[in-house]
Amino acid sequence: MKSLGSLYHFTSVETIIEIISTNVIILKDTSMGLPRNTDKISDKFTYKLSLTRNKHFDMESRPALGNEMEAALIFDGDRLSEFYKIVPFNYYAFDPDLLQAYPEGREKSNYWLESEEMLLSNQEAIDGINKFIKGIMITTNVGDIEKLKRIAHKRNIPIIKR
Repeated sequence: MKSLGSLYHFTSVETIIEIISTNVIILKDTSMGLPRNTDKISDKFTYKLSLTRNKHFDMESRPALGNEMEAALIFDGDRLSEFYKIVPFNYYAFDPDLLQAYPEGREKSNYWLESEEMLLSNQEAIDGINKFIKGIMITTNVGDIEKLKRIAHKRNIPIIKR
């Protein structure tokens, strides 16, 4: 077991409502959105979930993503690592084209250092995901926050304000 502490998955309020309501999280295909030179990951694992150690990721690293950062699921990284492969990952370390396209990124380290962890699996979904959730952090006033709070309360998932 790795000692990972809390890991955050930023997404929209509606997506979090869907995840905690169904107790299932759908993973992304590893062949989609991975930069080149990451064949070892996509050869061994079919699906991924992007996580970060940075609870301020939405403000420091990706403020332009807007509604994709309305809230974050807070996972028990230690517990997740008992069941799933979790590896550190940085998209920009793999793809020199990104650094050439955005040379100013070398100076803006917060944008380029994602503190990302990638959960890897050969299953498309994690059923029973709620048992790994320590809380939900709301980062905006957008979306049906009252509905999110009601559903989280029913499932004994604490809401944490930043």
